[in-house]
Amino acid sequence: MTLPAVYLDYNAEAPLKPAVAEAMAAAGRVGNPSSVHRFGRLARRAVEAEPGNPAPMDTLAMSYLAERRVDEAAKVQKAVLVLAPDSQRFRIHMARIHLAAGDKAAARAQLTQLAARSSGGET
Repeated sequence: MTLPAVYLDYNAEAPLKPAVAEAMAAAGRVGNPSSVHRFGRLARRAVEAEPGNPAPMDTLAMSYLAERRVDEAAKVQKAVLVLAPDSQRFRIHMARIHLAAGDKAAARAQLTQLAARSSGGET
């Protein structure tokens, strides 16, 4: 018995709208959304089905980061933070992107904002 291939990362628990989950299930296999192979293209379609949903956008940004496409990761993650400015995970991911770009000050600023938001302070 052959099991279907499934790509999961640490963002795999992010909630999906039912339409996206159905599209992914219909594809039968899911891959890295920034990949050029067949399964990656299917995953990109799932991300594109929810352009205003920060969870798949965050996954795409982190995929770009994994491929060292730091500028693209930063662009997507900035849009994620506009949609979900209070998300700890998304803010930490932005800090990681800044670090990958060599910008320690910007990474520190993201973490400072995160600390202020979690303690109820203003940013």
